[in-house]
Amino acid sequence: MRIALLTSQFPGARSGGIGTYTLQAARALVEAGHETHLFTLALPADVRGKVPAGVQLHEVADLATTVAEGKLPGAAMTAIYTAGGGGDAMYRLANAWRFYEAIAALHERTPLDVIEAPEYEALGLPLASSRLVGVALIVQLHSGSVINRLGNDVSAGPGDALIDAFEAAAIIAADGICAPTRAVMNATGRALFDIAGGLPTAPRQAVVPLPFRAADPAVKWTPPAANGAVLFVGRLERLKGVDLLAEAAGEFLASFPDATLELAGTDTPTAPAGGSMQTHLQSIIPAAVRGRVKFLGELPPETVRDAMARSALVVIPSRYENYSQVACEAMAALTRSTLADICEDTGARQLAFNMMSEAQRIGESLGITFRVPIDKRIAGAAKVGHHKTSMLQDLEAGRTLEIDALLGAVTELGRLTGIRTPHLDAIYALTRRLSHTIR
Repeated sequence: MRIALLTSQFPGARSGGIGTYTLQAARALVEAGHETHLFTLALPADVRGKVPAGVQLHEVADLATTVAEGKLPGAAMTAIYTAGGGGDAMYRLANAWRFYEAIAALHERTPLDVIEAPEYEALGLPLASSRLVGVALIVQLHSGSVINRLGNDVSAGPGDALIDAFEAAAIIAADGICAPTRAVMNATGRALFDIAGGLPTAPRQAVVPLPFRAADPAVKWTPPAANGAVLFVGRLERLKGVDLLAEAAGEFLASFPDATLELAGTDTPTAPAGGSMQTHLQSIIPAAVRGRVKFLGELPPETVRDAMARSALVVIPSRYENYSQVACEAMAALTRSTLADICEDTGARQLAFNMMSEAQRIGESLGITFRVPIDKRIAGAAKVGHHKTSMLQDLEAGRTLEIDALLGAVTELGRLTGIRTPHLDAIYALTRRLSHTIR
């Protein structure tokens, strides 16, 4: 299929999770064999070189650039910005039309099958109102303008109602709606349409998990360093809960003298008084521990991965998330370890103990007696040495994993017997996700 993805955000040029998602989705589509076109605003040369191989990049000049290049009179942009008192809403719509013109030109040369646009900034609205023949328009839900305002405790300003109306119209007029979770659809329905149970029923709707790459199978997992930093990744704004993290940092850092806190993300004007959030955070953190808090600024994706690898914890204190890209990246490090590796690592050993305890409680509820204590069974496994389990051998050989027989059946028995299995459930979900990466 020929698929086009739209985003005004882009990692390294214009911060935002939509840009990260779009780049990862483009890579995944290319790897799945689709002809993939990515439309975004103009990029610096060093950022342009980071577009994944196989992704066809199309750069769109925004209105400001068009005026600067002398291709549009400044008075025309002023007229667009002031039309109907719409302000930023009209400017965004005009930029969306710039995307439409670029896509229509490509479609005329090379017909597209699917176009995906975010609801944010209503980038797909011109495509919805002036349809390209034979193309399905999909709107991907992230967190629209109204959710951002609510999360950042910002009152609606002039033109915000028009922005919300444009984003709502783009959703309603699409051929289909995608979101990473049903909760995102419900939150958008409540915030934008005042519907308690989700979205309007007109467009077809589907929950599609976020695309992300699992860890390299050749890289051996190692436990986080005991002296690693506590890491936050994301915009410095109220929506992301970074102020809550700063409030907790004083007590946490005072209790753990060797701990440090690192915040990786761009500053925003979402402090309570409307000023710099970074300045506000620095004022919240007690002077006695302020030296152990580092503001790293926005980091490129590869540097974020390095920061995660050397951190002890990754924290996601968001007041609202569609589904955190940061969580996906942290989850992607699912271990590929031998029995000895698991038994010798304190954290992995404790996780194994918890999983075995849950399974044993289920068995005991069904009348099964366990003669060997869990600690002794783990010690016995450690004596086996660096033996690869059958599932690990299947994984490395690219074979189908026996997930349901080994994990799914146990979690199902837990539900039937009314016994909670949080550790088994988490590993079952992660392993199922891992199985989808096997080709």
